[in-house]
Amino acid sequence: MNVYFPFERPGNNFLDEIENYFKGTFIFDTNQVIEKKKIDIINIHWPEAFFKWEEPTVVQLNELRQKILSWKKKYPIVYTRHNIYPHNKKAKNLIKLYDFIAANADVVIHLGMFSMKDFKIRYPNNNCIHTCVEHPLYLLKKNDITKKEAREFFGISEKSKVLLSFGALRNKKEFKLLFGAFQKIKLKNKKLFISRKPGFRFEIPFLIRSYTLNGYYDRLYKKIMGTIYNIVFYDASFIDQDEVQKYLLLADTLVIARMDQLNSGDLFLGLTFKKKIVVPKFGNLIEILEGLDVFSYIPGNEVSLQKAMSQSLTKEFTDNRNQDYMNRWHPKKISDETYSVFKKAVNIRKNG
Repeated sequence: MNVYFPFERPGNNFLDEIENYFKGTFIFDTNQVIEKKKIDIINIHWPEAFFKWEEPTVVQLNELRQKILSWKKKYPIVYTRHNIYPHNKKAKNLIKLYDFIAANADVVIHLGMFSMKDFKIRYPNNNCIHTCVEHPLYLLKKNDITKKEAREFFGISEKSKVLLSFGALRNKKEFKLLFGAFQKIKLKNKKLFISRKPGFRFEIPFLIRSYTLNGYYDRLYKKIMGTIYNIVFYDASFIDQDEVQKYLLLADTLVIARMDQLNSGDLFLGLTFKKKIVVPKFGNLIEILEGLDVFSYIPGNEVSLQKAMSQSLTKEFTDNRNQDYMNRWHPKKISDETYSVFKKAVNIRKNG
């Protein structure tokens, strides 16, 4: 089976994990030119990926709409729903694109039942096929160094109790939630490691104005945060997948500081590296967290987050989750389930 993805190969390994066991071929195409390609089905994941994560113009959006409608006449379109809407809530054309794809999908793969119920409420007129295929673990990521080696690389003391916020903090609310909760933790050797410095503008302690973190103010901010607040900002660029292990292994706890969203790949990253995980109860995570040994908190609640982070740093932890979650979210299982969904969609189209 040949599966067509009308975007460049993503850098987070989600599709790589599925492809590794898939009984067929994945075709990635940034030019979105299907003609002369032998394909059986089209799989759309992140609508932003059509435009390389930029907001399209009205003209570009309309052109893509026509292209998708022409594809739909020839091939079944499967939409794997990672988000309800783009993270940038001001991107009106991207929001329209999300709605258009949702309204025209033949099959929607949800990563949990919450998503399926939400979709049916938002798009009651779409009589597409719905199914659930959960998120895979990240078993392709390197995991061949020790915690000591990871900390030596970043210059972090072995005595520190390290909380890791991996990836980008998307807005000021997420940063303020994490910052406020961390400051309330009563441990002298605590440290918060944020792998990617925020790109947004926000207040610097002791200064009146608000600055974007670059140049002189970047260095000043990092110094203040590190010296006074025990917070380490490391890098603003995309993290190479082979380097991910350094970040995960230096941490005692992985903290997912999100206000409200549908899914979180970071949860499965933490499970892959057998970390203690602090995770909000929202979206598909509500059902996933049932029976899972993690430290959950109420989304947006600073006190609840502080309590979960404190418990994660003081509670003895033995990872007894291995067999259960390896069976449930092993990439081979997820890949086989995905193949079955695609096969069914192709057969339905063939049989009219």
